[in-house]
Amino acid sequence: QYNRLKYLKDDDRVRFLQVDVRNTKSMRGILNYGFDYILLFHGQVSHAVSVDEPLLDYEINTDATIRILAECIKSNKDATILFAGSRSIFGEPTYLPLDEKHPFHPVAFYEADKALPDWWVRLMHTHYKMKTFVIRPSNVYGPRQHYLTNEYGIFGWWIYNILQKKPIMIYGGSQKRDYTNVYDVINAVELILKSKYYGEDFNIS
Repeated sequence: QYNRLKYLKDDDRVRFLQVDVRNTKSMRGILNYGFDYILLFHGQVSHAVSVDEPLLDYEINTDATIRILAECIKSNKDATILFAGSRSIFGEPTYLPLDEKHPFHPVAFYEADKALPDWWVRLMHTHYKMKTFVIRPSNVYGPRQHYLTNEYGIFGWWIYNILQKKPIMIYGGSQKRDYTNVYDVINAVELILKSKYYGEDFNIS
């Protein structure tokens, strides 16, 4: 319904393999090819789902990710690895602007499950000198995002309601959020991959 798979499959530069990241055997087979760059953008991204199905969230965001990273240590030690974490692992900020030194304070299962791989990726550099990066984009929006529910970003949900001629509901009105365009995230990723700041983490907003 979002036409994203078609976009990938129609690009001759991309070889698309549809695999469940929880399938360790399949992921091991893919990683055995050996890569120059490994970008980990997979994940269960709904806070609501993490509350309704916390084990599912753990299986995808923590367990599967850790298993992939462990395989990278075995078979892709020379690869540059970038993990897409989440700014929400910091919880309610105790100061602003929020920087990378802010302590983690997960307030839900989703944040807790994203926090452990965040540490793992940086420790892979500490212990094995692997070329790793962590990014934490904040409230990303842009083309081909989910829009049929309010669980995946308020911009898409608002646009969907406008197209359906439905009212936009705003509760409270005093909340503050920083939104990041997906193209700005792409530009940041390109700059980070070209840098030599291995083992570092970057908040993107």
